[in-house]
Amino acid sequence: MNKLQKFRYFTGLLLITSLFSLFMAGCESSDTGASTTSIIWDNNLVPDVPMDVYLFASQDKPTVLPDNAFNTSEDISIESLSIWGVPSENYFSFGISLVFSSSNEASSVYKQIKQDDFWMKLRDNNIFVVYGEGSSAESLKSAIELNHFKKYDDSEMIEASTFLPEEVDTKRAAIALARPSNALIELLFKGSGNTEMVSNIKNLVQLKVVSAGLYSPEHIPAEAIIDIANNEDSICNYNIGVVVALKSGYPGLLVQNLVEAYLKNIDLKPVQLGELTVYKGYWETEEKDIVYALIRLEDNRIFCAVSGRLSYAETLITSVRLK
Repeated sequence: MNKLQKFRYFTGLLLITSLFSLFMAGCESSDTGASTTSIIWDNNLVPDVPMDVYLFASQDKPTVLPDNAFNTSEDISIESLSIWGVPSENYFSFGISLVFSSSNEASSVYKQIKQDDFWMKLRDNNIFVVYGEGSSAESLKSAIELNHFKKYDDSEMIEASTFLPEEVDTKRAAIALARPSNALIELLFKGSGNTEMVSNIKNLVQLKVVSAGLYSPEHIPAEAIIDIANNEDSICNYNIGVVVALKSGYPGLLVQNLVEAYLKNIDLKPVQLGELTVYKGYWETEEKDIVYALIRLEDNRIFCAVSGRLSYAETLITSVRLK
């Protein structure tokens, strides 16, 4: 494996919780008063089951999808998307919640979705989906059927989210949290031939929890989301970026020495952003677009900002919150 591939898999590990985010992105309203992160935990319920992955995407107004997105008679409006990842032994099951603006819209979409490969439940303006098998899938189904939901109260995961940017000019569209277990790594990197290497990187810095945010300073049109998902457009054509924040179980000096040695080994050189030192890398997509990654080390924390536009990646990496 060459150094460029190692760099891509290193940032791939950092982006482990943001991979799901690219399927849906809204834009939250920006409130300079209360923390938008605390509002998420206070106002959204999750199934009452242990989970290692949680993603929530919403916006200040519904995302309108054209009628051909779900083959409905009219355009539909989605209020929010949630994804829950529940482990069991060496397998992961996922639950999805789609909240529509009306029960009629939810019913119309529900009728159009084939349910051969996953379990579905329609309740008012909400469609629930469970994909997976074994005890993790059954626990999700049971919680949804019995309406056993609770406020998200995983203090370790919530604490990890507080390092993500919340400034007005960054405008977070989605937030994702994960414990990068071996089962999750196996699921995301299955077939790549590099699962062992990614696991080794995780163990190198003793990762416990990873938090990620999807950002855009502008509203992302639904058409753009669909085109990007279908590989008909490039994320590099938009001011879209991802920030990942993680905390190592090792002391800060050891973390910095380990990570700096690894980054230098793959030929990433430190650069200056004002008084801030970051490591800059990039790679070329199949469409010949350039994706930039900026990595910042602060004590025992590692931050990574990725965007198709270097200026936005710089804005994001300088906006992370330190405590």
